[in-house]
Amino acid sequence: MVNIRLGPVIGCITPSSIRVLLEFDDNVSVLITATAVINPEEQIGMVRQYYAKKPKAYTIEGLKERTEYVISFKTSNDVVEEENVKFTTSPIEDANEHKARVFTLSPFPQNVRMVVVSGNNQAFPSEKSLWNVIEDKVLHNVLRPMDGILHVGNQIYADEILEKAAACTDDSVVEEMFRSEYRKAWNQRSMRSLFRKSSNIMLPSELDFGRGDERVRICICFLNY
Repeated sequence: MVNIRLGPVIGCITPSSIRVLLEFDDNVSVLITATAVINPEEQIGMVRQYYAKKPKAYTIEGLKERTEYVISFKTSNDVVEEENVKFTTSPIEDANEHKARVFTLSPFPQNVRMVVVSGNNQAFPSEKSLWNVIEDKVLHNVLRPMDGILHVGNQIYADEILEKAAACTDDSVVEEMFRSEYRKAWNQRSMRSLFRKSSNIMLPSELDFGRGDERVRICICFLNY
């Protein structure tokens, strides 16, 4: 059975589109479906090809404004053409755990509620995690509705990665080191939960790259997927 290694991470949300990032542990074709909560007959589906351990983000378009959608995923080991959505699917393990549920925006929003976060330091004890606090406030409607999370740097701390990579001449190995750090950070339970409930806009800082290293492009490549 194919499993999700990372995601879903919801990216930019507009009045008519939602961007979603996923990573799988094997090559797989994925049927991504957005279903309107208020009217489940309103569905938009698309098939996209993913490659093992290569995160990729796609945009679901043609959605209605100010509408809540559940985004779900089914997989097939068959390689299919992008426009062909008729193929045999199989469930993903813990499929409900990986569903996303978000609202599209109004074209002229009067109020936008954002959470601004910097610093995902994995060294902190979990009970002191800022993400646990944010998740608790969301669950108890203190921060609902929450339109998005603005990450203003330090999603990871890359200095240690670049120390290990100093003698490495294979950029793909260094890239995988970065990806491993993001997987570790973004798969925390509370963070993973929040990433599929609202838009996430990420601005990297120097610690995401590692200070003074010429291979900043490696990290930028990963962030852009």
